[in-house]
Amino acid sequence: IDSARSLGFFNQQNLILVRGFDKLPDEDRTLIFNYAKTPSKRSILILETSDKRLLNDGAFKRLSSKIKSVNCQHPPIFKIPKYIKDFALLRKKKISKRAIDTLVMNLGNNLKNLDEAVEKLSLYVEKDDIRCEDVESLISTDINYRIFNLTDALGEKNKVGALKIIKQLATNR
Repeated sequence: IDSARSLGFFNQQNLILVRGFDKLPDEDRTLIFNYAKTPSKRSILILETSDKRLLNDGAFKRLSSKIKSVNCQHPPIFKIPKYIKDFALLRKKKISKRAIDTLVMNLGNNLKNLDEAVEKLSLYVEKDDIRCEDVESLISTDINYRIFNLTDALGEKNKVGALKIIKQLATNR
């Protein structure tokens, strides 16, 4: 709160990020809410939380004219191909459907990883089209994504899907 109220370095704005807002003690949250009633014009306060129930909290509702809620979740998997096409177009490249499917299978819906992969492909592929073979030879699998998929498949008792993921992990493709 002291940082939010003070002048920034060289009279610039202060950007204050409070991670795990939902885990703070009630008295600390109360201090932040009291500050938010009359915030400094030179400060931006970001409250990070994974608890969506806080948006229905009375204190948040009273500050609704002063706050903006932003959902920072990864987009659903069915929207990812459009992002990948757009990433490729920004780099003046086209990308095949099979290449997109391979990227999604290897990297999931993490837009940062996908953008970096398309950047890498764009730099190393000389032709205008990115093909599945290019993805297979240049882009490695995000092991964490595959493990989450394996866990989901096992939880759903999807033997075929689980075996496919295990095979991909074993062959590192």
